[in-house]
Formats: sequence, C-alpha cells, structure tokens
Amino acid sequence: MNSKIKKLMGENEKDRAKIAALQARIKDRNGQIQEIENTEIIGVYREYNLTPDQFAALIQQIKAGGIPAPQPEQEAE
Repeated sequence: MNSKIKKLMGENEKDRAKIAALQARIKDRNGQIQEIENTEIIGVYREYNLTPDQFAALIQQIKAGGIPAPQPEQEAE
C-alpha cells in the first residue's frame, strides 16, 4: 500500500479517537449539567415547602402558561 495512504489512514484513526474522546466529554458534561439543574429544582421545591401535589400543580400551571416560567439569565456583553 502507498505510504501516503497509510499515513492518511493513520491520521483518520487518530482523529476518530479524538472525536470519540470529545463526545464522551460532552456526554459527561451534559450529565453534570442535568445533575445541577435537578439539584436546583429540588432546592426550589424544598425552599417553598411544597407538597408533591402542589409542586406538580405548579409545573402544570407553568406548562399551561398560567404562570410565567422564569427566563434564563443572559450574560452581559
């Protein structure tokens, strides 16, 4: 096989390995983000001493548009 082809194929393999590693990092970070979001939701639930039924009703009202959902904070530019 041509040495240039072997070299390019080797570079492709290295790049595929890097991509796989980056995808794993992204998946891990997304899991961390979700865990933090869940913790914040639980914090709100506990802060207002809601019962599970009250919390479910609150979520349903937000979904129905009866209560404006909090908007994410935007960073100052």
